[in-house]
Amino acid sequence: MVYWQTITRWTNHFTVVLGLLCASSGFVVAAEPRPLVLRGGAVFDPIAGSFQPDRTIVIEGAHIRSVSGPNADLPRGARTVDCRGK
Repeated sequence: MVYWQTITRWTNHFTVVLGLLCASSGFVVAAEPRPLVLRGGAVFDPIAGSFQPDRTIVIEGAHIRSVSGPNADLPRGARTVDCRGK
């Protein structure tokens, strides 16, 4: 009987430690990527039916945060890609 109690106790401790290790490793992997800024490219406006030249597009994660003119404020630490002429 004591043998099974010892095994159960160690199994519970092992499960808790394994859970903590898995949870903490997720924090390292889930770091936010740097924002991406595409500068100077043309963007198609489907409402107007034409291309809008010299636009700045800010992408954060999997979402487009903004599409604006050439003098837009850029997020800190963003990776910038020059898209002029494209």
